Amino acid sequence: MDQIPRVIARFDIDHNEYKDICAFCAEVNGVPEHNAFARLMPDVEPADCVLYETERFVVIPCVGAACDGYVLIVPKEHVLSIGHLNSEHDAELTVLMRQICDYLTEHYSLPVAAFEHGAESFRNRGGACTDHAHVHFLPVSSQVD
Repeated sequence: MDQIPRVIARFDIDHNEYKDICAFCAEVNGVPEHNAFARLMPDVEPADCVLYETERFVVIPCVGAACDGYVLIVPKEHVLSIGHLNSEHDAELTVLMRQICDYLTEHYSLPVAAFEHGAESFRNRGGACTDHAHVHFLPVSSQVD
């Protein structure tokens, strides 16, 4: 976990092309339009869905979470996957990932699973659920292999 592997080549695409309709961009910026969290939780201010923030990332609850403690790390920049981020993001993301894992492990007394299923491109989504990078973190039973 010390280094984030670069397995996806960077592509010359305009990531900002879709940011005006991106649900994660809406959540990151605390605006209600296109914000899935705001639609599901109308009594909560859209800006309140950000649980923690660094210079380049936010931590938000996972909409439709499979378990308590399920959160996402989302870059503030609109990119398809973590592999599309510039290398300047690596150290900050590595520290934040460790902080989230440590917090969830301590709070839930369970190991933490972390994964991303981001898109390679806007056309080749590879099972990605959205066109904005995000890493899932969830406390899981130690019996999960």
